[in-house]
Amino acid sequence: MSGLGKTTLIVPASKVPLIIGKKGATIRSLEEKYNVSITIPKGSNEVSISGSDINRKHTHEDIENIIGVRVSNHAPKIRKIKLDGQLASMIVGKGGSTIKNIIHETKVLIDIKREEGSDESLVIIEGLEECIEAAIKIIEHIIGLKIGGGNETQDIMTTSQELGPINLTEKKISEVLFFMGKQPNTDNFKRFLRFIHSATITLDICVFTITDDDISREVIDRFRSGVSVRLITDDNQSKTLGSDIEKLHKSGIPIRLDNTGAHMHHKFAIIDDICVINGSLNWTRQARTLNSENTVISNDMDLVQPFITHFNMLWDAFENTKYTITN
Repeated sequence: MSGLGKTTLIVPASKVPLIIGKKGATIRSLEEKYNVSITIPKGSNEVSISGSDINRKHTHEDIENIIGVRVSNHAPKIRKIKLDGQLASMIVGKGGSTIKNIIHETKVLIDIKREEGSDESLVIIEGLEECIEAAIKIIEHIIGLKIGGGNETQDIMTTSQELGPINLTEKKISEVLFFMGKQPNTDNFKRFLRFIHSATITLDICVFTITDDDISREVIDRFRSGVSVRLITDDNQSKTLGSDIEKLHKSGIPIRLDNTGAHMHHKFAIIDDICVINGSLNWTRQARTLNSENTVISNDMDLVQPFITHFNMLWDAFENTKYTITN
């Protein structure tokens, strides 16, 4: 007779809403079907299944079928590959047929992003290590080149939990990230992006300016994964050279401006209404690579709640100054 136990699965954060379902319908259906208990802490990508061995196994299999990705108790890995744009098109195939087949066969997530101002594309593969390797073998066969084997391809990053989402509720978060001018700030910036990447429900951003493409790319990625994103920024800065506001707006993110004689000078973001990022750091490449800056991150609700209240107050106040593109 199968014993009772617990299985923990770590799934891509973007797939958590599929497991939960509308108003929790999918979880309830799985629990009833297999007589198990399923819990997903708010803001987490860890799925805990309690029940008999065989029922936990069947639930695990059904979850993989629902999200289309193989998962385990290990964090998914992320592989980023830079390719010539024509090679990337070969991976996509006519009407996306080729990339869909790769995803179906290897049970990974694949996203291809065109690098702005460049003929290159970034191929991002997320999943279990053996699944990623299987996907790469298929990609190498399609493009006729070894990944990392020449000028046409460049394997630029292999990471695991380093770039994965952070559990915002598991323990107290009280961090300070310093950016020290020309000193290397890579690790702190990766940490900053991980917090943005951890948004699974909402992401409210209130910043003076955004010109850092790496940050904008992550915000757009969260929005496209189903996260509800709202952005407030300074009206004058939204028009400056290099501003990413138009790009964020075109992606579908709602944006409101202060439209006052003074500046909207905040630099904070609220993740899933349970964690706040705040500090001197402007969301610009110059700020994180040249300036001396700081960012404080906390999930202490005594700190988070005032930011939630203030953001909502500003959002309502700027109802009539929504961002639009002017010719």
